[in-house]
Amino acid sequence: MIMIEGPFLRRDNGPSFLRPFPEDRPRKGRNMASEQLKNHLKGNCLGRRNAATYQELAQTFHISEKELQRQVNRLRKNQVPICGGQDGMFYARNAGELYNTIQNLKVMAAGLEQVIASLEGALENFGEVQDGAGVDG
Repeated sequence: MIMIEGPFLRRDNGPSFLRPFPEDRPRKGRNMASEQLKNHLKGNCLGRRNAATYQELAQTFHISEKELQRQVNRLRKNQVPICGGQDGMFYARNAGELYNTIQNLKVMAAGLEQVIASLEGALENFGEVQDGAGVDG
């Protein structure tokens, strides 16, 4: 029996080119990077006084600020108490710091809801969409 291995063959799911959405499973590297970020923040950025900017953290981890935001959101969804403010990102030292971040996020969410409602109102002014794609022409 001949065993074939290579970049396109996965023993657990068959050839990778037959899987339409290979990103369905979380990547080990992403989880590890998130864990490193959590440990860095907890060890070096504990409390508001020790906040680090997005730019500093992105440079430290050699990732884009957008990827940093994704990782922060991933950690927050896993109940890791990462806070943010004008001074940057930090690991919550106490409940008050975490509460302030929660309140700031609620204000941001309310603002987004208002923007969405306004844009939906503007959408009504356009009438029916010609081709269903909503593309200006």
